[in-house]
Amino acid sequence: MRLIARALPGAIRPGVALCVYRVVEEALGNVAKHSGAKRVVVSISGRGDALHAAIRDDGHGFDLDQVKGKGLGLISMEERVRHLGGMFSIAPKPGEGTRIEIRIPLATIPPALAAESTTP
Repeated sequence: MRLIARALPGAIRPGVALCVYRVVEEALGNVAKHSGAKRVVVSISGRGDALHAAIRDDGHGFDLDQVKGKGLGLISMEERVRHLGGMFSIAPKPGEGTRIEIRIPLATIPPALAAESTTP
């Protein structure tokens, strides 16, 4: 596995950091269990007003329509990101691997984190 971290902000809200951690954790677990990949690259960067993360593998990929509804992993990743006002995308290519990308805004505080910012 290769990790690339670029231009990360000095401080990341705990809820955002936990979301990124859990998405990467789930994605790497899926790679280990299902993909047959030899290489995985995780990249995390701060660009503009958002935190971006991507997980790419060179595994055998899969047909997204065939796995929908068969487990909670992909659903929970997407729900975590959307709960924070972010965007989630997955691009599996049979025979070529899978790429998961997330983008979570840093400048605005979504309702899910509003309590976090007011807690002493």
